[in-house]
Amino acid sequence: MEPDSIHEKESEFVESINDRPDGWLLREWKYGDERAAEVLFDRYAMRLVALVASRLNRRYRSEIDPSEVVQSAMGSFFDAAKHSRIQVSGCVSLWRLLASFARRKMARSIEKVSAAKRGGGQTRVSLDDVPPQPSTDRIPTAEEEANAFLAILRSELPQELLVVVEGVLADQTQREIADAYGIDERTVRRRLSRIRERLSHEHMGVVPTQHTATGPPKLPRVGYHEFVLGKLIGSGGFGKVYRARLQSDDRTVAVKFLRKAFWQNEDARQTFLREINLASQIDHPGVIRYLGYGESPPGGPYIISEWIDGKSLQQVDGVNTSRFIGWLKQICAALQAVHRAELVHGDLTPSNILCDAEDRITITDFGFSQASTKSVLPILGGTLGFAAPEQIAPAFGSISTKTDIYAIGGLLHWFLFGRPPNAGHGIEGVLSQTLSDQEFDASAIQRVSPVFRDILIATLRKSPVNRSMGLTEILRMLDDTDGSS
Repeated sequence: MEPDSIHEKESEFVESINDRPDGWLLREWKYGDERAAEVLFDRYAMRLVALVASRLNRRYRSEIDPSEVVQSAMGSFFDAAKHSRIQVSGCVSLWRLLASFARRKMARSIEKVSAAKRGGGQTRVSLDDVPPQPSTDRIPTAEEEANAFLAILRSELPQELLVVVEGVLADQTQREIADAYGIDERTVRRRLSRIRERLSHEHMGVVPTQHTATGPPKLPRVGYHEFVLGKLIGSGGFGKVYRARLQSDDRTVAVKFLRKAFWQNEDARQTFLREINLASQIDHPGVIRYLGYGESPPGGPYIISEWIDGKSLQQVDGVNTSRFIGWLKQICAALQAVHRAELVHGDLTPSNILCDAEDRITITDFGFSQASTKSVLPILGGTLGFAAPEQIAPAFGSISTKTDIYAIGGLLHWFLFGRPPNAGHGIEGVLSQTLSDQEFDASAIQRVSPVFRDILIATLRKSPVNRSMGLTEILRMLDDTDGSS
């Protein structure tokens, strides 16, 4: 395993500045690194604008620009930090400090507007009077932070489109969304197209990711009429999977189609081709094997993979600790091969891992998860609850192999407690848990074996740069454990 260990060592020295924790960035900025301030601004400005906008009384909304309030608040914060008037410690998070600065700037803005309306007589506005904040000491909770994030969507989308987004975030299929709101699937697809237009890079002010042009996959091209489609076996936000039979040798295979809504999205198509190129070069028994690709007559790309006669981990009942350790070791070994191919899976959940009758593990569902990490709403490519913070917004860090490390912790958490690491009531609750600045609570898992406890604490760190445990070390720890829980 030495080559993989070297690969992981090297990756420690090329961490993006975007992955660094708040305290490190603030310290570097004080030492003169302007990039650190830019990262901090990008990390928090969007949420602060949403927070201010959600708290402005209706009568002030036409006269106070939330973005200007945040600009002023950030300026004051950096000035205070530069002169060491504030410190970011383990007990006071940067988000809470910035939220306090923003609230105070909002109160001052309200004072100025009120003074102008009275002809110059300025009256001080207490933070107690700034709805809905009840006191100067009250700090926004993690749930409010998540609500602020969702406020951006609500400000951009009408209700008929917002319910579709919320359905997708809740991992509902188009059919389930259609049934829930009494519409047909075609209407859901049309609304998804409108959502992409409304949340395009131009509308949201996001610079689109540049991709190198990708040629056709190195896999053989398989014509649309060279296989016979069978039963639909899986459906997600970016693709549908069918059981099929090859005409040439009667072999059973799986065929995955990119959803029609993404056919005209060049970014998604190019990323799809790039991921398939990379994934098809992985030669490992624990990774799904791709057999060919093609395009349907209407223009929809598809890929053909081997058929695994087994169940997803989510469908297997009565799993004991020893058996799960065997699964987890196979998953880690397969991920090592994935990472050596410079590929990040990005959506490693119990439903995307198959187990056959001989307990052999196969990781599936490559391609579509990575296409989604380049979108305005990257969470759409992962699974809410299991997704790492950086999959919700790039400001929390870059998608990297550390994202899959977080997924290992998520799988272990699911086995031990029967739920993903970021469980909650509704979308707001799950986002709140994911975006919370509180690290994994070790005190809540005293009955868990020391090995499992160490893995959970190390892999479920909020910041990617703090996930110091690599796959090689996880495998070593699993080899050393006696399987007790």
